[in-house]
Order: sequence, then structure tokens, then C-alpha cells
Amino acid sequence: MRNRPLCSVCLMVFLIFSIGMTAGGSRFFRELVPPEMKKQAGKEVQITGQVYQIEVRESYQILYLILSKKTSRILVYDDAKQPVQIGNKVNVKGELSLFEEARNPGNFNQKFYYEKQKIGAFLWAEALRVTDRESNPLKQGLYELRQKWKRILIDAAGEEDGGALAAILLGEKQGMDREIRELYQVNGIAHVLAVSGLHLSFLGVGVYHLLRRITGSYTVGGLAGILFLSAYILMIGMTVSAFRAMVMFLFRIGADLSGRHYDSPTALAAAAVIVCLWRPLSLYDSGFWLSFGALIAIIFILPIFKNLPAQSLWASVSVNLFLLPILMYSFYEFPIYGVFLNLIIIPLLSVLMAAGLTGTMISLFWEHVGEAIFLCCRIIFRVYEHSCEAALRLPFARVVTGQPAIWKILFYYVFLFAAVLLLRKKEENKGEKRSRKRRGFLSVLLVSIGMTILLFTIQVKDKITITMLDVGQGDGLVIRGPEGKTYFMDGGSSDVKKVGEYRIEPYLLSQGIGSLDYVFVSHGDQDHISGIREMVQRQKTGVTIKRLVLPTQTVWDDALKELAELAAEEGIPVFTMEKGQCLTEGKLSLTCIQPGKGEMEETGNSASLVLALRYGDFDMLFTGDVEGEGEKRLVGHLQGEYSECVWDVLKTAHHGSGNSTTEEFLKTAAPQYAFISAGENNSYGHPHKETLERLKDAGAIIYSTQEEGAVTIVVSEGEFTISGFK
Repeated sequence: MRNRPLCSVCLMVFLIFSIGMTAGGSRFFRELVPPEMKKQAGKEVQITGQVYQIEVRESYQILYLILSKKTSRILVYDDAKQPVQIGNKVNVKGELSLFEEARNPGNFNQKFYYEKQKIGAFLWAEALRVTDRESNPLKQGLYELRQKWKRILIDAAGEEDGGALAAILLGEKQGMDREIRELYQVNGIAHVLAVSGLHLSFLGVGVYHLLRRITGSYTVGGLAGILFLSAYILMIGMTVSAFRAMVMFLFRIGADLSGRHYDSPTALAAAAVIVCLWRPLSLYDSGFWLSFGALIAIIFILPIFKNLPAQSLWASVSVNLFLLPILMYSFYEFPIYGVFLNLIIIPLLSVLMAAGLTGTMISLFWEHVGEAIFLCCRIIFRVYEHSCEAALRLPFARVVTGQPAIWKILFYYVFLFAAVLLLRKKEENKGEKRSRKRRGFLSVLLVSIGMTILLFTIQVKDKITITMLDVGQGDGLVIRGPEGKTYFMDGGSSDVKKVGEYRIEPYLLSQGIGSLDYVFVSHGDQDHISGIREMVQRQKTGVTIKRLVLPTQTVWDDALKELAELAAEEGIPVFTMEKGQCLTEGKLSLTCIQPGKGEMEETGNSASLVLALRYGDFDMLFTGDVEGEGEKRLVGHLQGEYSECVWDVLKTAHHGSGNSTTEEFLKTAAPQYAFISAGENNSYGHPHKETLERLKDAGAIIYSTQEEGAVTIVVSEGEFTISGFK
């Protein structure tokens, strides 16, 4: 770094900043939500702010407001879609809400996502009035251009391909087909759908070189390139990757104009410092590390392969080597074939963007010619999709790793950089092939050790974990057995949309669970099966289900029949379990207490599948939503066959409803701990006060998802510990 003083200074500043953020965290930065705003959460408020950004959805629009210099920004959801322009001042009335934190390990943290953008709260507008119609001509004009551009893409290329082009060229992901977006993500090519530094470099440098050749002037071409890229970024939104690309582009132009050499390490280091000063919390954002990490790999790792053929392959290998821990930490899995898919994807991306830009401009004058150019885009998208689908059919297409510990990531990078430094070491004797081979072997060994530390987790035997997930108003429990098998009991919600995709699957993947050996369904209520139905339909890109287990067929309602048919269509074997049947794994047993075949005629809550888990001296009772006659029958079984059993934990029936968990039942079961799964501020008022009182009177210690988020039990060597996520 002797010849790079600015790079050295930037790296030192970045290191000090990173240590300070890690050690001090939020103590160094003001609270985004002032105390007075926190006190108003859940209450009706009236606020005035200036609109600085607008997003349009199908049934509503989102207004981004700056309230004042001393308070945070706020989101306003307006389902009336009133005519508002960027720069207008508006007065809004509505109930103020704070963003949610993650309720389960691996779940999306909405609060942190908006904190990075300095947004502290949101509200749905009950009344909205424009108090000052003075707008920002530049931003409003770019916003209208973006909307018009999006309409041209969709009209000319169709809903699916036009939506994908809008994501690539405009950062408008909302209109893109969800299945296609997820197909790209699980194959490791989702980066093409974000307006990344790669896109911006292509556009900015392309315009710069074009105008420089036309005008013959570095100054004119450089200034025009800067203006174009600035306007483009202002139009699509200032993301971390866009900001990074802009800073590095300015360094490139500055170097050309001053006649100096462009130094990419210096530009990258300066961009990192500027981004952190602009948005300090970006340091905790995976997008920051993915954006900068890809360039670090190209700058520092790729050169060691410079004498080898197929440079595009080695570029992909270099990027994936560096990004491996970041991808695992962010997405909990690693697509092995993504390295090879990118050899197809990235070269075609330049063609795709060029065709999209050209087709848009020509469509303004010659619609049919524009459509013909967009046909090229459609062909490329089909190549992308077929390549991804073919990759998923290959063995080990998706390697679910779970979220690695930070210490593992640090060790991996130590070994990776040691290997790179070893290979970059200059030869004293150029002809010494033996030395090169030795260093090559040691480098491969170092990287292999780093990968081993990162990827492999020792499965501790003679231990089980049971997690009651926070799925809102519903149920969802995960069990990991002593030999690594996984079991899932119920999974649904009546107040969380797409609970399978957004709450259940992210938790499972974060724990390294890519497939479930057994999925049990207690009964057919939607708050117990909606997430399972989602998972059944997402077998290609979600968590796979090996076996679906339902109660005896005599108590099936229409919902269970439909679920069984759907599972069969997806190739998932469907089994039934009735009284007395048992599954075992080592010392773990799961036994069905009820219902038995012909034992009950009704369907619904009373006929819930009730299971008893035993692991050594630990016993837990899973009751579904059992109540009424079903609970009376359960009391009889507990007093009979299970009279000697001491229940350590009870999964309380029906979310703590007053119609279940009667005094007679509690007197018989006498649980030491009671788990309750219920949504915050749910409309049913669960858990009911009288149920809580009965549990306390019975001596049970209560754990609720409302208070704790996910609740986990670890049972090992005859002892167990319970911990909440929050």
C-alpha cells in the first residue's frame, strides 16, 4: 500500500469505523424513533411532512415523508391513491405503527430494514390533504419517466418479461413474477434482477465511452457520463450498490480527466468509507458486503488465475469463493451450480440491457420495431429460466447450510486470504516450477480447511431441540431428533400472510433444515395448515417435505382432504396416524394418544391429533386445538394409559382459548411448563384471562410467543433448558 496513500487512509478509517460499530453499535447513533413517537404508537396521530419518494402498488401507493430535520422519516400508505407529487407537503391522519422486529431466528427484520433507510414508523392514511403543492421538478420528472418507462416495457414485452425488465433496468421488482424471482434466487443469479454496480457500470461507462468518441473530448464525455449516471440513480433510487458504483465511476472519470491511472482498490476503499458515512447501518447489511465483496474478489483474487484459460470461469470462481460465507449468512444456502450458470447469465446480461434500452427508445417512434427488439429479451429470459430449471434437476442443486457462526466466517477468510497471499507472492526464480506447485498445493489445502470449518457442523447426538415458532395467530412447532431427523407439527396462521414462505421456511433454512422428515397436521383449521399448504406447493424452491402425517381418515374434513390430494399431486407420501401408533428415533418416541379409528365421528378442534413426545425422562404433550368432548376423552387417556407420566411441558390447546385447558384437564396433566402460541393483539383475545389463571393455579410456568417470540427447548442428558428468541 506504499503507493496508495489514499487507499491506506480509507482502509484505516473503515477499520476504525467497523470496530466502533461492532463494539458500540447503536450507541453511536441517534434513535430513529423519538420517545414521543414511540408513545404515540398504536394511537391516531396527525402529521405533516414533505414527500421525497413515491412507490405505486396495485391497490395503494406509498409516500415517503420527511417530517423535520430532528425526527425520522415515515411511510404513509394511501389506498385512495390521491394525486401527490414529489416535493409536496402533506398533512396525514391515521394510526401510527412501528415496524416489527424478527420474531423467529432467520426471519426478516422489518425494523432494521427501514432503520438503514432512516425510516422509523408508518401509518395507513385515513385522511390525506396536500398543504403545499410546490414540487421538485427534477425528481418528479424522473419519477414520471420511470413510470412511463415501466408501462412501455410491460406493454411491449408482456407482463412477465416486461416486469423482469423493469426490475433490471428500473429497480421495479414489484411487478415481477414471484416464482421466476425465486427461481433466480435459489440458483444464485438473483443479482441480475437488482440494479447493481454491474448494471450501472455498464450504463455509465458505456455512455461515457460513446460520448467521448463522438465528441473527441474526455471532459465532455466525462461530464455527460456523470450527469447521465446521476440522473439515472436519482430515478431508480439511491441504494448501497448504486452509491458505490457512482463513487467509483467518479474516480474513473477523475483519473481520465487528470491524466492519472485509475486505481480500483483506492476507489473501492473510498467508496466503502463514503457509504458508511452516508448510511452507517449499511455495515450490517448483506447488500453492502455482496456489492463490495464481488469487486474485492475481482481485484484481489482473480489476478492469481490470469495465466489460465477461460477467464470468465475463473472470475465466477473468484467471486463465489469470496461471497460464499456472505451468501450462507444471508440466505442460509449455497447454489453449487451458480458458478456455471453465471457464465451464461452475465455475458447475456449486457445484451439484455442493451436490447431493453434500445427497444424502449425505438418503441416511442416505431412500436412494431420495438417489439421485435424486445423479442431478443424474451429469448434471453427463456434461456435464463430453462438453465435454472435444468440446474435444479441436477443432484445437490441446493445445499442448505444454515446460518454460520461469525467465528466460522472469520476463520474462513483468514485461510482464504492466506491462500491468496501465498499465490500472489512473487517468484525469486521465475523458472522454479516446484515452488509454484508447492504453493498451489498449500493454497488449495488452506481454502479446503476454511471451507470445512465453514460448512460442516458436528451433529450432537443424545440431544433434541423443540422450537415453538411465532407464526402469529396459529401454530407451528419444529423438532430435531437425536440422530438428525426433523419433525414439524402444524403450521399456519390466520393473521400472517404467506406464513410458510416468510416465517416457517426462513427459520428452517437458517437452522440448516432443507427438508422435513415428517410433517404432522392435527386438524384442518387454516391457522394450523395454511403454511403447510404453501410449503407443499413450494417443493421446487422451498423446504421439501418427505412425509405428510394426518389423523385417522374418519375425522378428515374438506380442508384435510384437499391437503392430502395436493400433497399426492406433488409426490409427497401421505400417511395417517391413530391411537397407539408410534414413531421412534433412538431414545425419542412420538406416540399418538388420540383419535383412534372409529373413536370419534366429529371433525375439527375436538378431533385434533394429540401426540406425546418422550425423550428419556422428558415428556411433552402436543394437543392441537383439542377441546370439548375431545379434551374429556384425552383426560380419560391421561388418567388411564398415561397415569404414571409426568408432563414436563404442555403445548396449550387452541392458543389459550377459554374453551380448552379445563381445570379437570390441568389437574390430570399437571404440566411444569405451558407453551402458548398466539398472535400479538389478535382479534380473539387469545390467550384468555381465565385460561392463564387456570394454568397459574395449576403451577405451570407460561411461555408465550406473544412475549418471547420463538421459544426453544434443548433436552440433553436428562435435563432441559428453555429460552425465548426476543
